[in-house]
Amino acid sequence: PPLPPDIAGLHLRGDPGLAGLAALRRATAKPAPPPVLEASPARAAPRDSADDPPVLQDSLWLGRSCHGAPQPGHDQVDYTLLAPVFPPSSDPGKTAVGLAALRAWTAVPGATIFALGGVSPATAAACLAAGARGLAGIGVFFGDPAQVEQDVAALRRSIAAHDRHVEPLPPR
Repeated sequence: PPLPPDIAGLHLRGDPGLAGLAALRRATAKPAPPPVLEASPARAAPRDSADDPPVLQDSLWLGRSCHGAPQPGHDQVDYTLLAPVFPPSSDPGKTAVGLAALRAWTAVPGATIFALGGVSPATAAACLAAGARGLAGIGVFFGDPAQVEQDVAALRRSIAAHDRHVEPLPPR
């Protein structure tokens, strides 16, 4: 089925396989002849006819969730979300992979890794020092609004204080 025109990206869960990633990367690549539907309505390209099916634009982000040891496929996605790095507050029963696994993932050439799972103001700097390109969270963003505001401000300070500046990534 066609995707809504305001979709900016797809995030896949469950350690997607290489064949599936390659198929999705092809599906999200800008096709040559067909009309193009941009990911953002502000950048919408004209279509030949209202009856034409939408085609995904090449600016669509494609990300995946992975767990455990590094896996191939970085060339098929814009980023990989590694989880859980630490025991997550949203599901403390999950087994954390730890900073050594995060370092192994970030050491792979071409990998853009975001850390998830137990990411908090207390763990953010360690994730960044291990090479994470960015931080993701679930539990840190839910709860008492005042605490969430404090945690988000602390996460932003951790990112700003990190010694390696990283330019935003363009979609592939």
